Amino acid sequence: MSTNGHKWNPMGYDEHAHYVYKLGEPLIALLAPTESENILDLGCGNGELTLRLMEFECNVTGIDSSPEMVKAAKQNGVNAIVMKAQELSFNNEYDGIITNAAIHWMSDIEKVLEGCYKSLKAGGRFVGEFGGEGNVGKIVSATEKYFESHPELGEFAVPWYFPSIEEFEEELEYAGFFTEYLELIDRPTPLPTGIKGWLITFFHGLMSGFTDKQKDSFINEVTEILRPELYNKDTGWHADYVRLRFKTLK
Repeated sequence: MSTNGHKWNPMGYDEHAHYVYKLGEPLIALLAPTESENILDLGCGNGELTLRLMEFECNVTGIDSSPEMVKAAKQNGVNAIVMKAQELSFNNEYDGIITNAAIHWMSDIEKVLEGCYKSLKAGGRFVGEFGGEGNVGKIVSATEKYFESHPELGEFAVPWYFPSIEEFEEELEYAGFFTEYLELIDRPTPLPTGIKGWLITFFHGLMSGFTDKQKDSFINEVTEILRPELYNKDTGWHADYVRLRFKTLK
C-alpha cells in the first residue's frame, strides 16, 4: 500500500479508516472462494479482509508493500509478505486474486495487471474494488485550491490512479483478462473521525515535507473549504467516494 512517499500507520488506519475493510466484504461474495483454493490478497493492509477469506478454509496469502502493514497482518495471524504489486513473482499459483482499496495507490498499472495474470491459474478469478473516475473529487478540488493559494508548497500532484470504466477495461483486456463485471459505484462514505482524520491518514505522504505549522494550516483550511459540501450537522462528515468494482477471468 505504501506508494508516493506514503508510510502507513496500522493503528492510525484502524482509527480513521476501519470502514474500508467492512465496505470491502461484498468482494468476498464476488470471488466466491471455496475450500482449499489458493487465494492472493493484493494490498492486504493489516489483514482484516484476509482473515474473512480464511474463514472459507482456503489458503490465503496477503502481500503489501508496507512493512508496517505486513507486520500488523502477521500479528493478526495472516500469512503475509512484503512485496510490491508491480513485482509479483508468482506463476500459475492462484485460483483467485482479491484486492480492496489498493489499486488506486499502485504505480504502473500495466505491470500490476500483467503480474496478476501470470499469478493466476487458467480460469482463475480476479476481483476488486478501488477508486474510480471522480473518486474524492471534492477533496481533490479543495486540495488544489489550497495549493494555489500557497505557491511556496509547489504544485499538487494527485497521488492516485482513478480510471474510468473504459480506461480500466482497456487495461484489463491488454493484460489478457476477460471482463465479466465492471461497475462504477457512487458511494458517499461516512467518516468516523471526520475529514481531519481522513486527511491525516491519506495525505500523510503529501504532508511528509511540511512543517508542523504547514500541516495544521493545510488540514484546517481544507477542512473549512470542504465543510459546506461534505459536512451535515445531523450525519457528520462523509467522503465523496466513487468506487470501481470488477470481476475478470484468466
